[in-house]
Amino acid sequence: MVLCYLFIYLFFFFQAEDGIRDAQESRGLGDVYKRQAQAQLSLGEYYFNGVENCINIDETEAVKWFRKAAEQGNANAQFNLGICTLEDESVAKSWLRKAAEQGHVEAQYTLGLLGSGMDSVNWFRKAAEQGYAEAQYRLGELYYLGVGVEEDEKEAFKWYHKAAIQ
Repeated sequence: MVLCYLFIYLFFFFQAEDGIRDAQESRGLGDVYKRQAQAQLSLGEYYFNGVENCINIDETEAVKWFRKAAEQGNANAQFNLGICTLEDESVAKSWLRKAAEQGHVEAQYTLGLLGSGMDSVNWFRKAAEQGYAEAQYRLGELYYLGVGVEEDEKEAFKWYHKAAIQ
């Protein structure tokens, strides 16, 4: 158990060190707040995944920390919060959209899965254009089947090929 506390202490010590160094280098609070959001995200991930013999999995606590970081604009936290709130699709989509609009590729892909028609096509395209193979494949499927877009085997082949060569 002592090892567990040492691990947690060192984790937050180095987070604080980085925050202090960032504040000194930038002479502003922006970087410090980014570090705070990153630490909150990390804490949420520890609660979400747990650490053997140290931190028990606690989704409620994870969501609390994800929300703190997400409200500060951290795209990874917004994505995680979106995933954690999938039982309420409108809430989940709201958080996923915030992350996706910052270029978070997994959020874009997930919105493609949750959407329909042209909405799915648009989100899959954003993720596919960033090189996300699964989105490239899904976009190829939509073109092949003509779902949300006009059926186009040439366009389907293009996206299948991009996904396949990764």
